[in-house]
Amino acid sequence: MFKKSIVIFLIISPVLTWFLFKPIRVVAPEYNGVTCHERHICVEDPRELNRALYLYEESSLFIQENVGILSTEPLVVFCSTEKYSDKFGLGRRTAMQLPLGIVIGPRAWKQYYVSHELIHQLQQQEFGILYTFQKPKWYLEGMAYLLSGDPRLELNEPLQKYRQDFKVWLSGVGKENLWLAGKKL
Repeated sequence: MFKKSIVIFLIISPVLTWFLFKPIRVVAPEYNGVTCHERHICVEDPRELNRALYLYEESSLFIQENVGILSTEPLVVFCSTEKYSDKFGLGRRTAMQLPLGIVIGPRAWKQYYVSHELIHQLQQQEFGILYTFQKPKWYLEGMAYLLSGDPRLELNEPLQKYRQDFKVWLSGVGKENLWLAGKKL
């Protein structure tokens, strides 16, 4: 009976996770109605592929020149409508980065939003997934908001404070020590 229960649990767990924790769907985005193309770029509307590729390329180049180099290209799902972004659990967020990939919602089709999420990807690359989650929020979010080139002068709190705190910290350690000093936090 115990072995049978374990087998049933192992069969049901992935199915329940798929339905209850929507962000996990980024591992197989095609099962949510998006089409994946070269270089791990997925789009809800195939007519938007060139725009998504351009945004990704522009953002990757910006990150490489200003923050660091990503060793691998992450899977990025570009959603054109709320309906599809909700399938990936985006909810009220404009975009999100997960260890498995990035979801860009319909309001986030801008270079600084994509760059913001790529910075989070770079943070996980530099620190490791588990250590990244142990870093202070002001550091993680402040870095992403400041170094992504986000043009907004004022962000909602606490994001504005995170960006300011990171800016002060960065001026003290220097951009050349961004990752080394970040590892000590």
